[in-house]
Amino acid sequence: MNKLRASPSAEPTAADTMTAAKSTRPVVARKPKAANAAGLGSKRGSAATAEVSSTRRAARVGRRQDDVMFALMHASAAIEKRLEESLGRVGLSLAKFGALSHLVAAGEPMRLSDCAARMTCVRSNITQLVDRLEADGLARRMDDPADRRSVLAAATPLGIERQAAGEKLVAEVQKRFARSLSRADRLALARVLVAVK
Repeated sequence: MNKLRASPSAEPTAADTMTAAKSTRPVVARKPKAANAAGLGSKRGSAATAEVSSTRRAARVGRRQDDVMFALMHASAAIEKRLEESLGRVGLSLAKFGALSHLVAAGEPMRLSDCAARMTCVRSNITQLVDRLEADGLARRMDDPADRRSVLAAATPLGIERQAAGEKLVAEVQKRFARSLSRADRLALARVLVAVK
């Protein structure tokens, strides 16, 4: 008796069904591994991106010698602006803070000519600064008993207090600036500034 051949219309077996299911199963894309709870992955990525961006900007600036010089001037102006804004919170400017700091550091009445020399400015500038400090009640003038041609200046108790407050604000700006640079960048910048001098 001849064996019966399977009819084309015969129902698929269980094996056939499983094979078909595997071949038609949709491919699901795997999700990337999440960063740990501390978010180290995103932080490292952000730091690396910032470093690459900074390096690219530096490379663009360094293409021309003039660009480097003007970039340095721009950075100096930006830092000075931060200092001025911070000191403004206690009613001081950068120039006032500088003169007041010298008067406080002296610990005794100082000749205006000596203060001008320490601030590397002309006598007329320091005279105007002391005028403004005196008007604010932060400094006072007096005659020099050893030389009637000279005038002395000293910080008042309010001036000493205001200088201490300004010193804290300046320290905060310095800390923010230090955090913006790596140790290697700070050393490289120091070498550049020494070379410029």
